[in-house]
Order: sequence, then structure tokens, then C-alpha cells
Amino acid sequence: MHVYPKNVSAENIKEMTNVDVFGSVTINGKEYPNVQIGDVLSYKLTIQIPTNIGTRTSFVIKDTPGVGMAVANPENLVVTGLTSPTDYTVTISPTRNELTINLVPGSTNVKALAGDALVITYNMVLTEDAVPDTIKVRSSTPVNKHNSLRLIEN
Repeated sequence: MHVYPKNVSAENIKEMTNVDVFGSVTINGKEYPNVQIGDVLSYKLTIQIPTNIGTRTSFVIKDTPGVGMAVANPENLVVTGLTSPTDYTVTISPTRNELTINLVPGSTNVKALAGDALVITYNMVLTEDAVPDTIKVRSSTPVNKHNSLRLIEN
């Protein structure tokens, strides 16, 4: 995951929010959620909006899930406080392996978020391409250290 430019002072966060609904498995004394093929994993992004968002030409948030993950039902995507298509648009690739949210920097609601955090929630589904018995820890990971998520600002 990459965040550009590097002038945002607060941390962007991607976290799995429904970890409690899954059973758990303990490996080497550490507990992990025990997810299965077909399980829906809910995510929350907390994205810091730059103070100069109104002067930008674009602000794009992209999540490219790893192998074995796909964007689930797009109707479950919520961009808190914003309205599509006035404030943002969403594109999901035909293979559901990329989610793109394009903010409209000049919209009144987006400009009102300048210097604040934007919260986005959505779901991913574990597909048959997932590698079984593999531990992948992605909960409460800072976005700028999360390989699947990118912010592109102009």
C-alpha cells in the first residue's frame, strides 16, 4: 500500500471489523480468526483528508485485495457523510479484485472534510483461490503499511 504525498500527518488505518463472528484457532500460543472459503470479511478504512483537498484535481482510494479475496456486494459499501455521485464514485473491476473510490475534491461535502478523517466500510469475500492453512494478519494495520491499499492524490 502506498500513500501519496507523504505530507498527511495523521495515520490512515484499515481494519477488519467482524473478527469476533468467526471462531478462532491458536497457533504457537497466538489466537487468529478461523475463516473459511465464502466467509464475508468486513473492513473499515479511516482515511485522513488533506487540508488542501479543495485545491486538488483528484483524490483516489484503491484497495487491491490479495489472492483469495474479492470485493463482495458493492451495495454494502458506505462512504460516511458523502453521497454518490456528487461527492464520490466507485468502480469495482470485473474480476472484483480492485475497488476504486474517486472523491470529488471540489464538492462541498468533501471540502468540509479537509483535515478530518473519512470513514469507509465495505466487505470482501474469501474465494476458492485462498491458500488454506495460511495465516494473514490484516486487522488494525496502518494503511501506509498495508500492501493492498493505495491513496493517489493530485
